[in-house]
Amino acid sequence: MVGPYIAYAPDYLDEIEMEKARDELGKTLLVFPSHSVDRVKVTYELACLVSEIERVKREQEIDSVLICLYYRDLLNGVAGDYEGLGYHVVTAGYREDALFLARQRSLIFLADLAMSNSVGTQVGYCGYLERPHYIFDQEKRYGSDSALDDSEFNNAYARSQAAEKAEVAAEFSVLTDSLTGKQRELLERYWGFSKVRSRDEMGGLLAVCEEAYRARSKDRQRSLRSNPRLGQLPFEV
Repeated sequence: MVGPYIAYAPDYLDEIEMEKARDELGKTLLVFPSHSVDRVKVTYELACLVSEIERVKREQEIDSVLICLYYRDLLNGVAGDYEGLGYHVVTAGYREDALFLARQRSLIFLADLAMSNSVGTQVGYCGYLERPHYIFDQEKRYGSDSALDDSEFNNAYARSQAAEKAEVAAEFSVLTDSLTGKQRELLERYWGFSKVRSRDEMGGLLAVCEEAYRARSKDRQRSLRSNPRLGQLPFEV
């Protein structure tokens, strides 16, 4: 366990850029709508989400709303729906980009409060960076141009994941000014804040993994587990 990946990301914006952006934006709400992925397009009732955003905006006296869209939804033309409402559309890019988490980190730091309409990694990332997160859990619909194998969603792992997400959604369903004790317990359980490693520790772990990767694919696990350097790491693997 190495904790949330956002812990290892650099800041995309430097201090001067961050201060300038904060001055321009004022008190900021960062919204992470449910996003599409390569094979699956997600849709939801936009008017319903916007109504809730506006309620939070009024209640929290928000000056600016940032809508963080995944690149796939930008390509699907979703940005215009939000920009037409006066919101600022932003993106961290796509997940294979080396700066994806750096951009996401700076966007979270710009926000005073974050909000989603589903459970995702952003909940843990916001918690790690000490930003309260509110989940407005609305109905989503998922579609694809190609037939998806139902076994991908109907299995023990998927059912377990759904139960865990429901637990997180319930605990973060109340708008708060700061993280609650129960929220922190869940964040530790599912994101492992106490498991964040130092730069040297991560370097040692990655070096062992790199050695294992040189082996044939079927031998990599055995190579990893038999590496004597694994036992020299200052934490259990």
